Amino acid sequence: MRPVTQPERYHLVAPLPALGGWRRMLALDRRGASAGPVVLSFAPPALLDDPRRLAALARDAEAGARVRHPNAVPLLGLETVEEQLALVEPYRAGTTLRALLDSSGRLPPELALRVATDTAAGLSAVHAVDPGDGQPLAHGALTAERILVGEDGGSLLQGLGAGGGRSPAEDVRALAAVLVEALSGDPPSTPPRPLDAPGVPAAVAAVLDRALGAVPGERFETAAGLAAALSAAQPPASPDAVAVYLSAAAPAPVPFVSPEAPEVSAELIAPGPDPLAGGGLVAAEASPPPDAAITFPAPVATGQRRRSGALILAGLALLGFGTGLLIAWLWPAVPVTQASRREPAPPITVRSGADASQGSPASEPTAQPPGPPTAPPAVAVPPSPPASAAIAAPAPRPPPAEAPKKVAAPSVLVTSAPPGEVLVDGKSAGHTPALVEVSSGEHEIRVRDRAQGVDVRRKVHVKAPATPVHFELVRGILDVAAPDDTEVRVDGKRIGTGNQHVELWEGWHEVEARRGTVRVHERFEISAGNTHQTYTVTPTP
Repeated sequence: MRPVTQPERYHLVAPLPALGGWRRMLALDRRGASAGPVVLSFAPPALLDDPRRLAALARDAEAGARVRHPNAVPLLGLETVEEQLALVEPYRAGTTLRALLDSSGRLPPELALRVATDTAAGLSAVHAVDPGDGQPLAHGALTAERILVGEDGGSLLQGLGAGGGRSPAEDVRALAAVLVEALSGDPPSTPPRPLDAPGVPAAVAAVLDRALGAVPGERFETAAGLAAALSAAQPPASPDAVAVYLSAAAPAPVPFVSPEAPEVSAELIAPGPDPLAGGGLVAAEASPPPDAAITFPAPVATGQRRRSGALILAGLALLGFGTGLLIAWLWPAVPVTQASRREPAPPITVRSGADASQGSPASEPTAQPPGPPTAPPAVAVPPSPPASAAIAAPAPRPPPAEAPKKVAAPSVLVTSAPPGEVLVDGKSAGHTPALVEVSSGEHEIRVRDRAQGVDVRRKVHVKAPATPVHFELVRGILDVAAPDDTEVRVDGKRIGTGNQHVELWEGWHEVEARRGTVRVHERFEISAGNTHQTYTVTPTP
């Protein structure tokens, strides 16, 4: 019987627009807890060569998986897909704010504020997560491309982990900058100037001027503070109003069928809108739809301005082409003189029929007696010069040799909660998060913390750079029943006397009871399937 080979977990379906150097793919998760479409963001090569940034990526990926909010897309993890490191997040249907702005130019204020306040709520949930180093999690790359407007009118923040952000205040300023572009059609200037755009309420402009530092005053340090100030200046529209606007102004998705997996692409597209619409793919030649907000006409969209420039260039090109055709058609009737040429040219020879048939040598044209007008004589095209007289064309230069690409060595990227010392095959390799180069093959990864009693191990097969290894440890309980005069120790530390209730991290532990000169002990393990241990002892002296 032939063994059944388990398929790869992720099946790549279609490319999505890259963001900030991260290559992105729509994929199908076949074996996850909630199998379905996901988005894979592959780490740039430069990041793989920087251990510090890799460690930060692992830290933020673990923290991003703990974000739970309806206005933020959480991370599913950091995985090795086709020997490349990739962030995994669930696919969400919708249109990016960037695609919506490219189509409509700008948004009515109340709709733009709904998008901003929804995004601010997601940001607040992100900033509430502690990655384990005492600093709040931050996005670090908030742009219109990373705000997704869903079909229900709600907005979601996506792209966690890829930005490497460390400052929530910078996220708040980035959100304010996105809102300025959504209201005015242009990003804020550098340095920022007070917002002055038609249709924007003065109270909203004042809040954004403060957020970006365009006017003196204290800036907003939290996303919740910015959202509250914006809502007080202008009540946001309801999500239903955003959904109606989206249905009228959103760009039509580009039909796409993956050449690698057309059958899976078709399955993911139906039912509902094209999944690629969430990635911001917009038909390049589609005209933007009319503005849905009758009271707030949208200016010329960015795509329109680009198409107008392209039409002008195309008209100029056609004019030049037509002029060239006209000159070529009139060329035989135009007298040619040596003075009109920069380079010497062979003389134009007029031959009679007899001369041409006999192949007589060329002669200078002679005057003809006056007579009735006749058709112009044929102009003979001079023969091509011999090879010896031809000017040799320069040989094409060979393409420059490509610099050899650096191939990253196999390595493991070890993270844990709680953090601890990392040992690879019994050798200390620093503390989590840690990037450790290893040879291809199987290795034992161990994380321990003597002070907290953490000691866990795992066998890992490594063949790619930055193979992620994450330890998410569980907490367990040890209940000890012993006489009041019995000393209880756990992992060598004195806990107290008599009955004890102790919380412990996952891993192997040792409990010891001492009464007089008698000592008894026992080893036990706390694991995900065994989180409660009971130890009853009555040492007899």
